[in-house]
Amino acid sequence: MSRRNFTNDRNTLPDKKTGTTRKSASSAKPARAAAGSVYVTNTKKTKQELKDEERRKQREERRIEEIIQEKVGKVDTAKIKKLRAVWIVTLAGAIICTILAWFARNFMPEAASIAVMVLAYVFIIAALVVDLVFIRKERKRGEQATLEAMSSKGAKSKIYSEAKRQARAEIREEERAAKEKAKAEAKEKAESEGASKK
Repeated sequence: MSRRNFTNDRNTLPDKKTGTTRKSASSAKPARAAAGSVYVTNTKKTKQELKDEERRKQREERRIEEIIQEKVGKVDTAKIKKLRAVWIVTLAGAIICTILAWFARNFMPEAASIAVMVLAYVFIIAALVVDLVFIRKERKRGEQATLEAMSSKGAKSKIYSEAKRQARAEIREEERAAKEKAKAEAKEKAESEGASKK
């Protein structure tokens, strides 16, 4: 906004009080820069922070599963015991076939030795399948049955929330111990450097 004209009647008439004109407030300059006291922080997390957070979540989930396993207990049904016996027999067969193929090379034909070694591999693969597929499936069923035996949903959620709380506390304790250890090592290193400078 511009200044008022000094030749206006209100400014030139003798009976009127002469006044001064002021600049408008819009042309006034602020005493300090706008938002000068505001601090802007970067809210984006670095890749390392994201990795650490993901690892922490995975570690927490694994620990929760372990705690639930401990609370629910070891599941041993008759079918699991039978499958475990089959697993032991297949492992024993694999070990025996491997030893036989190794030491019988001298007095057995080469084709027979290779056949025994192939049989050992078949036993090993069978043992892995029994353990990783059938026994695991039965164990999961047994755990589900045990959890369902706890009649109310409240019991299940209570076990889960308790396990989650315990896992978080253990992870926090591990992180605190790691920080203290790093701090102690840094202090020890600083003391050794100070002693070597003297």
